[in-house]
Amino acid sequence: MKKKLIKFLSVGAIFVGLMTVGTQIVLAQTYSSNVTLPRNGWMHSTTRTATDTTATSRVTNHKYDVVTRVVNPSETVQTSNKVHSGGTVVTHSHYHGISGANIQLGLRSSWINQRTNNITFSWTP
Repeated sequence: MKKKLIKFLSVGAIFVGLMTVGTQIVLAQTYSSNVTLPRNGWMHSTTRTATDTTATSRVTNHKYDVVTRVVNPSETVQTSNKVHSGGTVVTHSHYHGISGANIQLGLRSSWINQRTNNITFSWTP
């Protein structure tokens, strides 16, 4: 019984070892910036490589609502809009399904407010 268990564990360790050979581990990094959003239209972040199929966005220090979404570098929309309500801090997830591709975070002030919004945003591509 003991020999079978040792054989099973050693075969399992070899299998796990083979699975990790050639596997690239990419750690997601969070990027942040202080910006002033324009009254009208979208502003886009720097292009980053998606490390997962879901990006996250977080907006702080904002008086008014901020809308975020993920786009590709040609500004084709990849996710639905998420609203960060003014004065609240919530992290939103944006499922885009395109890990390894270049993406950007799009930000704009809410159409309802149409006011200049000084914000701090952070996102993990």
